[in-house]
Amino acid sequence: MVIGDVMGKGVPAGLIMTMTRGMLRAEVHNGHSPAKILQHSNRVMYTDLENSNRFVTLFYSEYDPQTRFLSYSNAAHNPPLLWQASTQTIQRLDTLGMLIGLDVDSQYQ
Repeated sequence: MVIGDVMGKGVPAGLIMTMTRGMLRAEVHNGHSPAKILQHSNRVMYTDLENSNRFVTLFYSEYDPQTRFLSYSNAAHNPPLLWQASTQTIQRLDTLGMLIGLDVDSQYQ
């Protein structure tokens, strides 16, 4: 599951989101962790985003239904909330990470 937002509106923002989607689809097949996927995406997209004066916030997660394990990383997007029915609790799914396109060397958790 991925949730993201591009700074701005209209066709330019739509094109950047299309680029982001393509980048993520390519990264998924490498078998890296969500943090590495965000790090690689940031490095590849950095120059294009810097030249356009835009950035992307992005929450990226992978769920394995067999192990029931959710792994995720967040690039400064509003964190989603996970409802756990068994414990009747809500958990905020957040990690440290900068916006995509802000710093070429950003690290993600």
